[in-house]
Amino acid sequence: MHKTTIQPKRKAELQDLLKGFGREVVRKEVINVIMEVRQVPLKEAQNIKTIKPGEVVLILKRFDYELSE
Repeated sequence: MHKTTIQPKRKAELQDLLKGFGREVVRKEVINVIMEVRQVPLKEAQNIKTIKPGEVVLILKRFDYELSE
């Protein structure tokens, strides 16, 4: 079984990937995940542009996005 390695993504890439959901919904969820995982305040989370692989996985799971294996 070949497991896909999740790469870091920019916020805009995640927005494109999850474009079936509202832009604002995706943005809020991304910011929430960053705040939880990195333990940073809202303002700092909003300024972060690159999402780490572990955060990408969490965000995609929250939207029931199927990760290809």
